[in-house]
Amino acid sequence: MRRNETYHYTESGLDNVFLEGGVEYADKGKTVIIHDIDGLQHAIGLWLVREPRRLSPKEFRFLRSELLLSQARLAKILGVKELTVGRWERGESEIPLSSEAIVRAMFLESLGEKGELKGLLEEIADLEDEIAHYRLIARENKGRWVVSEKKLTPEAA
Repeated sequence: MRRNETYHYTESGLDNVFLEGGVEYADKGKTVIIHDIDGLQHAIGLWLVREPRRLSPKEFRFLRSELLLSQARLAKILGVKELTVGRWERGESEIPLSSEAIVRAMFLESLGEKGELKGLLEEIADLEDEIAHYRLIARENKGRWVVSEKKLTPEAA
């Protein structure tokens, strides 16, 4: 790569990333070698989370991927359906500001920039599997209400 040449880094999944330096070509230009690709991905993610504007669907997907979270896992953490995360990432529906903020905070935490938010949110998401589902039954008995519970399977809840 020549000194003033830029490389359009579409491998990131983003349309607007261009590299100046840090790129070599091998195999007569057929193979691109990017120096410190992990550092590059972190730098892109850090720029995205610190930029004071809303994330695009592709940027949201980039951060989720960098967090090594599947759509299903992120959906569980955020308390939404997997299909919802897919719709956000395809631009079919707007990403709620709260979900965007959580993903930004999780990314910063993954780089050691913040506390342990990602781990805490994952633990909370896992609690759903452990929480027993109950149906409260309220019965009137001699002019007073008495409440009892009936444990349900998650499917019946």
